[in-house]
Amino acid sequence: MFGTSLAARFESYINGDTATLFSALVRIAEAKELVLYLVGGSVRDLVLERANIDVDIATESDAISLAETVAAETGVACKIHRAFGTARLLISEAYLDLATARSETYPQPGSLPRVQPVTQSEDLGRRDFTINAMALTLTGPEKGRLIDNHGGLADIARETIRVLHDASFIDDSTRILRAIRYASRLGFDIEPHTLSLVQRDKHYLATVNQPRLRLEFRRVLDEEEPERALSRCEELGVLREIHSDLSFGNSQAAAFAAARREIDSSSAVYYTLLALTLSAPQAASLADRLATTLMQRMAMEAVPLARDLVDGWASDVRPSQAAKALRMYPEQSLWALALAAPEARAREISRQYLQTWRHVRASLNGRDVQRLGIPKGPTVGAVMEQIMDGLLDGRLQSREDEVHFVEKTVHNYQRQGEYRLNE
Repeated sequence: MFGTSLAARFESYINGDTATLFSALVRIAEAKELVLYLVGGSVRDLVLERANIDVDIATESDAISLAETVAAETGVACKIHRAFGTARLLISEAYLDLATARSETYPQPGSLPRVQPVTQSEDLGRRDFTINAMALTLTGPEKGRLIDNHGGLADIARETIRVLHDASFIDDSTRILRAIRYASRLGFDIEPHTLSLVQRDKHYLATVNQPRLRLEFRRVLDEEEPERALSRCEELGVLREIHSDLSFGNSQAAAFAAARREIDSSSAVYYTLLALTLSAPQAASLADRLATTLMQRMAMEAVPLARDLVDGWASDVRPSQAAKALRMYPEQSLWALALAAPEARAREISRQYLQTWRHVRASLNGRDVQRLGIPKGPTVGAVMEQIMDGLLDGRLQSREDEVHFVEKTVHNYQRQGEYRLNE
C-alpha cells in the first residue's frame, strides 16, 4: 500500500527535536483517540522524496486544544493563531504546525478568509493546487491511508501545477506567485487552463494588502534560485501587477546568481537589485508596496542615488575621493551596483570599494601620530584622513611612508608656524 510506505518514509525523515515533538503529539493524540493527518506540501514533498519537509499536521478535532495539551505535558513552547485554528509547537530550532481541518470563504478578493471546521476530505478542497491537496493518515485504524481526491499524485507524475477550481486566484491571488514558485522550484509546468486563469486574474494582485504580499514575495526570494520564479513572473506580466515599476531582466537574473556566489548574505542584496534601474521615488514606492523593513527600504532608495553619483564622476576620480563618497551608502546598495550597474565603470568602482578600498587600514593610529609630534585635537583626525588618502591613492605604501608623512607635517609646522598638511 503506497500510503503505508509513505508513512514509513515520513517517520524515517524526521529526527532529533522534530521527532521528539512528533512522538509527543502522537502519544497524546492516540490517548485521546484523535486522528492526525500529514497534509499539503508536506505530502507532496514526501512523494517527491524531498527529505527536508515541513511538518504540517491536521486533525478534525480542536488543534489548538491538542497543541496546548502537548505543550503543558512536555514543556515545549506553543504559538497559537486562534482566528485560523492553528498552532505551532516549538523546541529548540525545530517545530511542527498543527491545524484544525477547515473550510475557507473569501468575502472579497484579496481579503483574509473566514474559516469553519470541516472533515479532512473537505479541508483538502480549499487547497491551492492538486499537488498540495493530499493527506496522509498518521494515527488511528487507517494509519497509512493516502487521501487524494483531486488527482494530486497524477499531477505529480505529470509534473503539473493545477488549481482545484476556476475561482482559486480570485479567492487568493497570492496563489499566482505560489504557482510560479512551485513550478520554478520543482521544474513543473503550469497546466494550460491554470495558466489562462493566471492571465485572467493576475490584476487581483493589486488587491492584496502589504503584509500578505510581503510574506509571499519574501517566500519567492527565499527560494534557492529566486531568479527563476521572478523571470517567469516577468514573462507572464505578474510583476507589474504588484507594482507598475517592478520588472526583472536578464542582467538582474545573472546578478542574483552572482550574489549567491560572492556574498554570504546574498538575500539582503536581492531587494536592492530590484531597485537598480529605478529612480529614488520609484524605489521608495516599491519598498512601500513590498512592506520592506526600514533597512531594506533605505538600501533600495540609496541604489539610484549611488548609481547616479558614480555615473557622474570624471574618468580620473581618485580612489580616495570615491571611497569617501561610497562609504556613506549601504553595503547592499553598492553590491547591486557592483553586480549589475549598466555602466562597466560603475561596476568596477563599486567592486573596488567593496573588495579593496573599504578594507584599507593605516598602520599608525591617533596616539602614534601624537607621539610623532601632532598635538591632540582635530589636527590628529585630519592627519589620519590624509594618511588614508595616501594609502588609497598609492602615495603611501608602508608604515615607514606613514611615519615620514607625519614627520614632514610636523616639520612644516616648525618651519611655517601652522599645521598645513601635505598635499
